[in-house]
Amino acid sequence: MDLYYRHLFPAASRADTAEDEASEMTSTQSPRSEDPSVHQMDGSQISSDKPILSKLGTMFFYPSTRPEIEGLLIDFYVNTIQQDKVYFLLNQGQNPTTFMLMAACTSPTIYTSILMFTADRLAQVDSKFSHVVMRYRQRTLKALRDLLIQWDGSMRDILLVSMMLCTVEINDPHPSTWVVHFSAYRHAIQQRMARTTRHRDEDYGYNLAYRFFTHHLIMAKTMFNVEEANGTFVAGSNDGSSVEGLPSRWTSTENLALEMDSDSLDIIDPYSNFSNGLLLLVSEVADLKRLQSLTHRLKHLRDRRKRESHLQTKMQQLKASLANLTQVAPEWMKESEPESMVALIEQVAEANRLAALILLLHEPYLPPTQHHTAATKGGGGSPKYDIPASPSDDAISAACQREEKEKHLKRLLQLIEGFIASASLLAPSWGLWSTFIAGCCTEKEENRVVVMGIFNTAIRMTQRSNIISAFRVLQAVWRQRDLQADVTDVCVRTISRRRRREKQARSGQTAPSGSDAPPEYIYEWQSVMDMIGQRISPF
Repeated sequence: MDLYYRHLFPAASRADTAEDEASEMTSTQSPRSEDPSVHQMDGSQISSDKPILSKLGTMFFYPSTRPEIEGLLIDFYVNTIQQDKVYFLLNQGQNPTTFMLMAACTSPTIYTSILMFTADRLAQVDSKFSHVVMRYRQRTLKALRDLLIQWDGSMRDILLVSMMLCTVEINDPHPSTWVVHFSAYRHAIQQRMARTTRHRDEDYGYNLAYRFFTHHLIMAKTMFNVEEANGTFVAGSNDGSSVEGLPSRWTSTENLALEMDSDSLDIIDPYSNFSNGLLLLVSEVADLKRLQSLTHRLKHLRDRRKRESHLQTKMQQLKASLANLTQVAPEWMKESEPESMVALIEQVAEANRLAALILLLHEPYLPPTQHHTAATKGGGGSPKYDIPASPSDDAISAACQREEKEKHLKRLLQLIEGFIASASLLAPSWGLWSTFIAGCCTEKEENRVVVMGIFNTAIRMTQRSNIISAFRVLQAVWRQRDLQADVTDVCVRTISRRRRREKQARSGQTAPSGSDAPPEYIYEWQSVMDMIGQRISPF
């Protein structure tokens, strides 16, 4: 288990010294503070000698020798992060930031991860804290590796610390390494599958981390091939292997549902604004998209027709399930929060449901070298591809699908625009995923303008790096589409190569492999992320 973290450590890391900590403290003190015990952070004054909550006494393992920078970070966590209104109360009043603080009382590893997380929040408003983030990130990785080596280490602690690392790395200006932390989650999934009797763990910390990774994994499945990305860090195992294009066991919808209460699938999680029922349907949509991509690569027409018939049936089932899905805010939230807040939660959850429908109805991504028919230019500059007909295609024509998708797009953008306009604070669950999916799947210029306006407003409200990265990828998708829509000599040569490949396939020959073989992309935005060298998290 510890192997997948080793590549994140430098080949040789120097030991931390007291002088290093002293220099950190000197470099991070605000020059505007006249009182050395008061520091300016994120617009708030924080007293470094202000007593921390008495119930946290055991947190400071060595209070006499603790570097001053740690006291500064913990003070910021308690007085600012813990009071942040964007973190809603979850599960009978539990707040995730408060819980992590309590968990740090008994876990030095979680304590180190809190210091890293807090330094990262400060680095977003003051770049002087960047080197502090790097220092505590390295310590957190080392502590986590030690915990993994024990083999009997707390799975709760492993998942919680991996969650904190994942959160920090998602906010990195060039996010990619966050994907590695799915390995800890995969290990937890495999442990669950190995149990003879399955039951929900009542530990809030375990469920918090499990829910975090389940949500991020399902979102990632709509962005890129998770198993392929994760496999660059971790060698595959029997539990992680794929059979005939089907999803690996650890990413399958069935196993993602292990920790979900079947009696509350319609309840919205206020932190993600997804109900578990919607998450599972999005996972199935992502699995379907993967099978669609694989189907169009089948050489024999008979096999392709048979698979397409099955996929059309599955698509109609998913469409009906999404259309009939009901999502409601939890009862405790209706009792404790203003009606306006509850309405906003349900509004974004509805936008997420519409995004799932849009993704389902969006045409499968077929790179130019894999088209079975010539591409024609759509109304908004997006290439359209004729999908070979199958017996089930009479249920809904391609034109009707595009019309239905456009209707969902308009409604989704209205919901997100309304949410952005009425929100004074932008919660992590503001609707980044649904906005990104709408932008990637739209075919009209007027929709692009609306999406750009939403992203620009969101970026002004918060400088989260994953929002900026998602917007950068989306703009690259649009540029790529516009370029592909132009008929050039390059397109002619591409069509010629494709026809040679099709001729070889009909004659039973194998298409060339190696560097000439195109990458197997599931989504158009996945190919763009490869060109940019990023793996964005749309949350």
